[in-house]
Amino acid sequence: MKSILRKLTNKIRFNIMSLFCVLVISSGCAVGMATSGEKKVRTEILEVGQSRLVVEEILGRSVSRVEDSKERRTDVYEFEVGDESSTKRAWLHGIMDVMTLTLWEIPAGIYEASQGKTLTMRITYGSDDRVIEIGEVTEAEPRPQEKGLSHVYE
Repeated sequence: MKSILRKLTNKIRFNIMSLFCVLVISSGCAVGMATSGEKKVRTEILEVGQSRLVVEEILGRSVSRVEDSKERRTDVYEFEVGDESSTKRAWLHGIMDVMTLTLWEIPAGIYEASQGKTLTMRITYGSDDRVIEIGEVTEAEPRPQEKGLSHVYE
């Protein structure tokens, strides 16, 4: 009877220690996610006549390109909004981690992972790589990804 009781208590201790190790290892993820968000994309500063280099500085690389003709080319850009970094949020996550012995990581990680949404914008360029038309910002539609690639170029 003592042997069974001892095995049971050792198993409980092992499970508690394992849970504690997992929580300690995962602590700080939400803090890191809160501090490493994307910078805010300022689409309002885009203007007709700007060069493609200026647009790519603001929006990043295009995810697809359509050659309309020799005179026109339309690029589609994807960018995230609502995922800006926040030191206040990071401090809150850090304090809650300490207060809850890292149990806060579970809801905080889910919250941080769900921040932001992907938007798209179409920009049309002339033959001189200058903007001739700026499309509206729309919510990105999910599209099939090629295995192992983060972006698909069409």
